[in-house]
Parts: sequence; C-alpha cells; structure tokens
Amino acid sequence: MVLRVNGFIIPDESVLRKRIGQLKMNRAEVNFGNVYDTAIKFDTLLVRNESGHEMELEFDKSVLPANLSLSMSESLIKPGETSTILTSVSGDKEGKYGFNQYRVNFIDKAYPDSTKGQLIITFSQLEDFGSWKNEDKSKAPRIDFFNKTCDFGSKLQGEKGECEFRFENKGKSALKIRDIRLPSHVSILRYDEVVEVNGTGVILLDVDTSRITGTLLRYVNVTTNCPTATTVRLTIEGEVIEK
Repeated sequence: MVLRVNGFIIPDESVLRKRIGQLKMNRAEVNFGNVYDTAIKFDTLLVRNESGHEMELEFDKSVLPANLSLSMSESLIKPGETSTILTSVSGDKEGKYGFNQYRVNFIDKAYPDSTKGQLIITFSQLEDFGSWKNEDKSKAPRIDFFNKTCDFGSKLQGEKGECEFRFENKGKSALKIRDIRLPSHVSILRYDEVVEVNGTGVILLDVDTSRITGTLLRYVNVTTNCPTATTVRLTIEGEVIEK
C-alpha cells in the first residue's frame, strides 16, 4: 500500500531577500529535482508587497505544460502584506521526460510597468522503474550504443563538424529516446525517437565550430525508457583550428 501526503510548507518571512520591482521574495526559482512519473512534488514561494498600493499578480501560464501547476494563495496583496505562490508538478500527468525548464513572466496588473519579473521552474521527469514488477522488467527495452564517444577530428573554424552515435535495442519492447540534453554549440540534426526490438537507431549531432577554437570536449545526456540505462552520457571530442 502506498500513502501519498499532499501539502505546502510556508517559508519564514525573514528570508525575503530577493527584490523584483516593488516585490520582495524569498527566491525567484523553483527546482523540483527528479520527479518520477508516480509522484507529485510541491513547493512554495513567499512574496511581500513593498509598494504603497494594492497589488494584483498575474502569471503568463501559456508556457506551462499540463503537469505543472502555478497559483497564488491570495492574488490581491495589500501594502506590507504577504502572499504565497503555490507550485506543483505531477509526474503521473502527461509531460516531457528528461530535463524541463520553464520561465514564467509575471506582472502587477494594476501597475504593470512598476513590477515585472520572471519565475524559473526546473525539474527532470523520470520513469519510476522501482515500481515495476519482475514481469515488466523482463519485457523492457535495452539500449546498447555502438559508440559513446565521437571524435570529429581537426576542423578549421567555421567548418561543419558532425557526430553520429549509433545504438540498437536488444530488449523485448520498443525503445524510446525520451530526451537529449545538449551542451553549448551542439544541435540535433536528426535522431530516431522510437526503435523497435532488434532494430538500430542513430543520433546525429552538429557542432557549430564558428564560435570556438582549440580542443573541444562536450557531453550529451540521453534519457531513455531503458531501466538499466535511464541516462546515457555521450562524449564529443575534436580540435577546432582558428582561421
């Protein structure tokens, strides 16, 4: 039997050190860490009205996914009074696996030019393989990379640098690439999101050499639905010669 306790912890007002316009907050970011698809996580932020007028905070929720909730305990805040921003993420609702980061703009509706801010919410959504039964595990996919390191050699600055990582599914159900987290100067050209049993796939990446020189070392984190390799780190190496 699994018991779930839901609720919010209200921060102490003494930690209100972050100033945004005419607001004081304890912080302007929420980091939920790892959120498994069987869990719900909560967090709270405290805000105080430092102006001489009543405030009404409004958030731009158009950027939020279905599994992320954001609300105010009291949207109207009188001068000198505090309110609480309530945030929660539901791993059991549809969302993007892997790393997530959302920047939510907010304003004081009554005086939009005096208080403008941004709340940053981050988390990594993962599959809870710990809840799987032995039967589920026996039917799981299994990823096996032919290469976890790609050396694109020596390139003149501005030349195209490509890296290809090939993998196969040695498991007993469809393998899914949930997320690919990229470092700076690296982008995705294409990748196989789903690979059937005994099939092979590829992740093809592009390295922008126009703004870098010297020895290059970058890491790419790949999130999958494979219980034994939920996150795989790939390495990109090379040398960029200044023109």
